[in-house]
Amino acid sequence: MQRIRQFVLMVCITLCCVVCFPQGLATIASVADLSKNPRKFDGRLVRVRAWLAFGWEGDNFLFDSSEPESHNMHSHRPPRVWFYSKSDRERQVWDALNFGGPAVLGTFTGYFHFVPDQKSRMKDVFDPGPFQLEVIGVSDLGTETKPDKIGSATPHN
Repeated sequence: MQRIRQFVLMVCITLCCVVCFPQGLATIASVADLSKNPRKFDGRLVRVRAWLAFGWEGDNFLFDSSEPESHNMHSHRPPRVWFYSKSDRERQVWDALNFGGPAVLGTFTGYFHFVPDQKSRMKDVFDPGPFQLEVIGVSDLGTETKPDKIGSATPHN
């Protein structure tokens, strides 16, 4: 009986380490870092502190938190990263957010993908652009409100 308890304890400890370990290995980066060095971060687990602006049907993007006043999508285009989750993580990620509400400041952990060739990106939907973050976790949601002039993301042409 003692050996079974030890075995179960070891399995639990191992599972906890496996679940927590990947986020611990995440490289901290900004949206600007990802856009300036996309090949360096391609396929890597990253942690980004950024604003998430909600758009239409998956048209959700991350913007750097360092200069939120410049994120109006109708003016110049600041660096941005398309935010999405795969179906196995989608509920966990979206339950942490107030989807469709105002833009939210948070820390987003996920796998960065650089997809420079427009032909290899999703077909028959909007073009998310070459910088994409497959989000697996959301934390440190800010209590600050985003300035009014930024608002939520709007469809872009």
